[in-house]
Amino acid sequence: MRRRILQSILAVVIMTALLLGVPLIYTAWLWVEDVTRSDLRVRLDRMAAEVIAQEGTNGLVEGALNTDSLKVLTPNDGRLVVVYPTVVDGAARVDVGEATVKNALVESLAMGTSGSLRLEVPSENLRTQQKQAVMAVGVLVLLSITAGTVVAVVTARRLADPLQDVADRAARLAEGDFRPDPRRHDIPELDRVSDVLDAATVEISVRLQRERALVADVSHQLRSRLTAVRLRLDELSVHEDPDVVNEAEEAMAQVDRLTDGIDDLIRSSRTSGSSASLVSVVGELEQVTRDWQA
Repeated sequence: MRRRILQSILAVVIMTALLLGVPLIYTAWLWVEDVTRSDLRVRLDRMAAEVIAQEGTNGLVEGALNTDSLKVLTPNDGRLVVVYPTVVDGAARVDVGEATVKNALVESLAMGTSGSLRLEVPSENLRTQQKQAVMAVGVLVLLSITAGTVVAVVTARRLADPLQDVADRAARLAEGDFRPDPRRHDIPELDRVSDVLDAATVEISVRLQRERALVADVSHQLRSRLTAVRLRLDELSVHEDPDVVNEAEEAMAQVDRLTDGIDDLIRSSRTSGSSASLVSVVGELEQVTRDWQA
């Protein structure tokens, strides 16, 4: 019983953890990428503002583009490609940062018809952060499963032990042990069953006592009447008439058989339907002591 309860609770806990954990892992993976791309877009917006600030009234950059502020905004391991309009060239280009970026994560920003920004950063950092986020969610899922397992074990024990006690109590009642059991388990349903078993125990015990008293009274009355009949038959057994003596002896034989039948019935009624078992007095006293100490 405990194993079935434990398996049921664990199945619910694991299913819940998987139903929540898998979407959380996927969400954490996308969230880390979204945060990284948001940071790149913020950098691009600030870079675009720096480039626009260097444009003249005609919308063109006169002379070389000042990239000092762009270098500050470019990540250390990143690469920035700036395409901007100039007086000489309609689409001049300048690169800032690393020459090449392997496995790049790219974000771009268009600035009008002849200007754009392209920011590239290595994707290794993003993948590392995503793996860390997934591991964090996985640890939380494992912790939740562990906590659920502990709760399942405690709950299974709290439910299985009282149920086993009630089942044992019912088995003892079926074997003829009509002693009341004062133990309760603070579970209303099981305590109600225990109360019903106690009431049934008292009722069965009272009925058995009444039946035994009735059997004893009936046997006493029958024995008394049969004894009186036998005494009368003993007197007839010494009669002078042989036929009367013969009838008296046959009647006494019938009385003896009737007496034996009554003895057998009384013996059967007093015999328990199940085999008697030894009871440990020490164990019973220990239980009584614990009940009084509680």
